[in-house]
Amino acid sequence: MFQKSIIEKYLAKLDANLLREKYELFCTNYKNETKIENIRALKEEQYQEGFIRDVFCSVLNYTIKPEPNYNILTELKNDIPLKLKHETLSEEKQITDNFYSDYSTFKRSLFEDMIENNPATDKLVLFKKTQKFLDRILFVHLIIWAFPPKMRSGFLPNRYKTVANIPLTWTRIEATREQIIFPNGKIF
Repeated sequence: MFQKSIIEKYLAKLDANLLREKYELFCTNYKNETKIENIRALKEEQYQEGFIRDVFCSVLNYTIKPEPNYNILTELKNDIPLKLKHETLSEEKQITDNFYSDYSTFKRSLFEDMIENNPATDKLVLFKKTQKFLDRILFVHLIIWAFPPKMRSGFLPNRYKTVANIPLTWTRIEATREQIIFPNGKIF
């Protein structure tokens, strides 16, 4: 990586006594077999500050925070992922709860509307058709969300192409459901 002459030039500038002293400090920490075995048993984040103190502070003369005039920090990310994970899980739970609440309300409303508009049809048939309709809407929007346009076409039959352009909001679905459910005066 470096030319031999450059390496020799910089090695010649090093204080041999200081180099020996720093190497002995390093060996104090890392030639101790018991300590090495203990370090190997730790997770990286458990020994991070110890490593910084053993190598950077004692051997290379860095100063770690909270000391005045510090010039090295421990990694700050260890607390951040836990906080983000907690916030993400809380937000996901709220989204899921809201979705199922809206879904349940819409399904019930749609089912009641199906009964009102199809009094001669058995309620169990209407319930199954309601569920089938909602399953199809969710499937179409899942495909749209999860796959790029070129991959979507293989999943969506032609009769769902117009549905694919409808944003997935209950209000929008409710406003267009008659067009989708009753295109020819039939449920499906």
